Amino acid sequence: MLAKLVCPKMGQKGPPLCYSKRGASRILSNLRQKGTSLKGGREIELVAPKLIVCLGALAGQTLIRQDLRITRDRGSWAKYNGIDITATFHPAALLRNPGLKRPVWEDFKAVRDFYRRLP
Repeated sequence: MLAKLVCPKMGQKGPPLCYSKRGASRILSNLRQKGTSLKGGREIELVAPKLIVCLGALAGQTLIRQDLRITRDRGSWAKYNGIDITATFHPAALLRNPGLKRPVWEDFKAVRDFYRRLP
């Protein structure tokens, strides 16, 4: 897992598990306030990917920038420690809204084309 959040297990004290966008944002905010490391920097360094695709706003806000919005920023590329990175909708969003399947399919075709152009 490239963007890792350490959330407490059921029954432990701490922020609740992520079920909604608002809940996920609240958890992210709580973890940042506590100084919890949100980036899987060591894991990414070990894997040494050529590119990263963040699935969902939480992953994108963790690795790309805090004000990222999938609907606004999908399809754009950024750099994370010299690695090309982009974001698209989370798979759970596709289950809630099947109309997002086409945009995600287009995003992954763009990722494929981007990857083919890499040296």
